[in-house]
Amino acid sequence: SGVTSFDDSAAGKAASNSSSLAFRDVMKSVSYFLLSKPDSYPIILLIENHCSLRFQERMATCIEEVLGKNDQLYRSGNRQDLLPSPAQLIGKVVIKCKIPDGTLGSNMVLNDDFDDELRNCTPPVDTDYDSEDDLTHNVVGFDSKGSIRAPEGKRRVSADAVFQNARLESLEANSAARNAHEQLTDLRRRAKQSQRHSDALLRDVGMTYEELKKKREECGDNLVEEGTEVELSSDGARVKESADHALEIARAFAESVEDSRLLMEAANIEARSEEEIFELAREELADKEAVLAEAEEELDIVSSRNREAAQIADRALAEARMNAEFAENAAKRVVAVKGLLSKSHNQAVSSETVAGTADAEAKISEKRALEAEKRASRARDEAEKHRLKAEEESKKEDDLLMELDAEQEQLKLSQDAVDAARERADTCVEKADQLTDQIRMVKSNEDPDLSIEESSMIASQKTKERKDHIKEMEDALTEKLAREASARKVASKIDETRRKVDLQAKVAASARRNYDHSTSIADHLEEHALEEREAANLRQLARERATTVLLTSDEVLLSTEAQLAEAQKGAAEASEAARASREKADRLAREADNVQHLEPFQVEVEMATEIRDQALAIYESSKTSRDEASERAAEAKRVHESNCINLANLERDAMAELLQKQSQDQAELLAISSCENARALQDRAGEQRTKYIELNGIASDKSAALILATRYREKSKRVQPISEGLANLTLLHSCKFRNWAKSSKFPCYSVHAW
Repeated sequence: SGVTSFDDSAAGKAASNSSSLAFRDVMKSVSYFLLSKPDSYPIILLIENHCSLRFQERMATCIEEVLGKNDQLYRSGNRQDLLPSPAQLIGKVVIKCKIPDGTLGSNMVLNDDFDDELRNCTPPVDTDYDSEDDLTHNVVGFDSKGSIRAPEGKRRVSADAVFQNARLESLEANSAARNAHEQLTDLRRRAKQSQRHSDALLRDVGMTYEELKKKREECGDNLVEEGTEVELSSDGARVKESADHALEIARAFAESVEDSRLLMEAANIEARSEEEIFELAREELADKEAVLAEAEEELDIVSSRNREAAQIADRALAEARMNAEFAENAAKRVVAVKGLLSKSHNQAVSSETVAGTADAEAKISEKRALEAEKRASRARDEAEKHRLKAEEESKKEDDLLMELDAEQEQLKLSQDAVDAARERADTCVEKADQLTDQIRMVKSNEDPDLSIEESSMIASQKTKERKDHIKEMEDALTEKLAREASARKVASKIDETRRKVDLQAKVAASARRNYDHSTSIADHLEEHALEEREAANLRQLARERATTVLLTSDEVLLSTEAQLAEAQKGAAEASEAARASREKADRLAREADNVQHLEPFQVEVEMATEIRDQALAIYESSKTSRDEASERAAEAKRVHESNCINLANLERDAMAELLQKQSQDQAELLAISSCENARALQDRAGEQRTKYIELNGIASDKSAALILATRYREKSKRVQPISEGLANLTLLHSCKFRNWAKSSKFPCYSVHAW
């Protein structure tokens, strides 16, 4: 966590990324933990030290005041090769920090164990190299294998100067390698173009280069230079003093192609130069912006330090005012306690009278409450009896109603049976009358189709059926009479039951009225009993309070006297604290008035801003120049390529013209010259490739040296002083080496962290 009390330079950046805690509060928390658990194993405090010497001394003082006074700090004394065991360090705090060993001079150490500072560092390819070895020597430069050290007595070169030299050498070497690579690419392109041109000429001649060369050797002719004109005659080929039209144009255009190539190379060189100037301007701008950022950071640190001093002074002034108010309140409290003491004397006199009166009233109230509770209990018992009686009579009424419902249902069934019997008798009478009419008709022999015997037989059958219906009618009438008699009995019984129901309803209603009346009386008596009991409880509480006041009057008197003494003592202490806090506030106010002025830092920021703006203008100008040079180089390349294509076309046209004029000899000379020119360009490309490989190796070495120089500069920036007080409290020395073998050779109190 960040430390707010001892914030200094880089500590501010570390604290800004995490929550802040006061260093003293952390020490107090550790001390409280060890006081609560004294049998715990040792606590190791790793101090990532970013503070100046002044604040380091304050840290050491704070550790001594908080942990040292409680004997919770392990003091190393003379460091030995054998460290104490954890059992020997129970209940102790061990400090892990940096311990200067004198190798870097005075009390300087290498602060190399912070992950946030090493996050962007790139380790070298050669793991045998360790830049910590160079911090104690006069390093004047670097190569790919390591540092270059100056002899003893020579003026020491700063790490920034070594880095700048390595950067310039790396830029120059890489620029030379890029130039060589571009020249190699151009030569290869020209060689391929010349080779394609010579191959075309050889195809036109119809011979290979070896065959053509052999032919020329056999003829004894000497080869002329490229572009030399010859004249064919009956005596052989001879050199012309003036070229014909096509060859003159080709020669003139060949010179133009060479000029455009030279212009292209010059434009490329100019573009690379502008690119290098742009890179230098960009690096310079980055450096100036870093300087401006450092100046602004220093201004912010001083401003925050001044604000902190002002805030501390304001807090001290507020504390002094609060202490003054506290002292004034303490004096007022003394006056108030004296008034309470006087009241206590007066209350002690009247406490006995109040206690006697309260006791008499409590006894009377208790007696009245008991009598009211007895009356309420008797009334509640009587109401319960009436409730049971009302429930019994209501149950009898319900039983009679159920009986009445059953009898009415039975009467309805009997009436239904009478109606059914009457309907059956009526049906039988109707059927018997119909049969009688039929018998009379048969006996009168009104149907001519029937004989006397048939008529007699039908009449006999009908007579029998009529007798059956008459008998069924008699049975239905008999049943009807029986059902009517039963219905009359049920109706008489229903009347008797209805009379009983009316009588029982009156009895049940009377019982319920008696129950409601007795319940109302019981509720009223219970409410009265509760009121009497509440009054008795209040008078009992009053008696207890009066008794308590009577018994504790002397104690209250003694307590008030003790409070008066305590208030007088607190008032004296508050007055003294107010005086001390006022003196502290005045001292801090004077210190706040003597804070570091911001004007020099503001001037430095303004100067750095102006320099940065100048570097930015140079950067923009170099960027514009680079873009323009790149455009000119691209245009020159385009013109050169166009000229090369035009030259090839002109030479082909010249060859065609020579062939048309049957100038075979001149065509052969041009083909041989073109082939030799292509081979010469290939040889130059091979030489240029060797040169490029050599320059590329040098550039790789310079880049490796720049990486080492960068790491050397990063290490040198993290060399800082360690206060003697903090070093004396430290037992474990934290270090970070990339070489484990080297780390293992250090003493046992050096703790390796990776």
